[in-house]
Parts: sequence; structure tokens; C-alpha cells
Amino acid sequence: MTFSWMTDGIPIVYYGQEQRFTGIHDPGNREALWPSAYEKTSTVDIITKLNKLRDHLVLQSDWLRSPAEIISFTESDVVVAKGYVVSIMTNVGSPPANVSANVVNSGYPTGTMLVEVIDCHQMIVGSQGSINVDYLKGGKPNILVPAYYLRYSGLCEEIEETVFTSYKTHSAASPTSSLPSTSSIFWSAITALLSLGFLVSHVV
Repeated sequence: MTFSWMTDGIPIVYYGQEQRFTGIHDPGNREALWPSAYEKTSTVDIITKLNKLRDHLVLQSDWLRSPAEIISFTESDVVVAKGYVVSIMTNVGSPPANVSANVVNSGYPTGTMLVEVIDCHQMIVGSQGSINVDYLKGGKPNILVPAYYLRYSGLCEEIEETVFTSYKTHSAASPTSSLPSTSSIFWSAITALLSLGFLVSHVV
């Protein structure tokens, strides 16, 4: 689902997806919504944050016009850079797993302060633009934004204001400006998988 929000194109969410409806066969594919009591699930929370982030990025930058580039991928995750945002999406699932996503060249300068938008934790980019995300608490999307660019977004407001202002010089670079072009063949493959529903079903 996060892939749809953080790459090129228009985000898509299916009816009942926010309530974790499984769909599949009739009558599950036309399940009524109101018995869910419109529960505020973790999926609702993620969708809310994704919408809020996209609105902020569209209003404050040229993020929408920046082409998405795949900068790393494995059997369990795909890392996409779009503008100055790097999104790490995984199919690890909810149970804790002793695996991690390692990005060697994220495009960010060493020392850049990043904020992960879903959980609002902070991380500092390592040498050669390295980023490491583990799944010891289960697989979940990681959307990384230089702290300075989250100012006035209404996201992660519990983080001290000094974090958003102290790293302006480190946060100015866009990852995609220093990355090699993504293989058009691989991007076509990702697009094909998305059209078949693979990424929607398996990558959070």
C-alpha cells in the first residue's frame, strides 16, 4: 500500500482495506463496512499519515514532479527514492524477524538527520550515505525524510523543534540527485508486478 503513495502516480486504496477486509470470494468481496464500527486500525493510522505527508510534500516542494527511482531491492524489501524522500517497503510481515534492510548509497550526505514518518523515530545517515533498518519488531514501511523538510507538516510534532532546524545544511540534498538512473527494465518489471496486484498484496 505504501508503494502506491510514495512512488509515481495516483495512490490507490481498496474499499475496506483500512479495516483489513480480506475480500477474496463472494460474499467477502462485498462485505459491509459498518459492522467494523469504523475502527481506527493501524492501517487507518498509516493511511492518515501518508495522506498528510503527500499533501505537505506537494505544497512545499517539487516532490510530485520528481521521478521515483529504485535504489535497492532484495527478496524481502524494495527501497525507492522520490525527491528527498526515501521509502523502504517490505514483505517481511508482522512477526519479528532477524533481518534488516541495508542501503549503501542512499544519496543523502553523511550525518543527515532523518525522521521516519510512521513511528517518528530519528536516525542519522552513516558513511557513504548508508541507512540500516531492522525488522526485529516486525516488518513495516519506513518513510525517511530529512528532518528540516518536515517543519510545519503537522507530523511527528513530539520531536523537539531544534531537530528540525539544526540539520538544514545536511538535509538540502535530494537523494535522487546523486543516484545512478534506475534500470528501465527493472522499473517495467515493478510496474508489471504492481498491475498484477503482487506489490499491493505483499509489500506494506
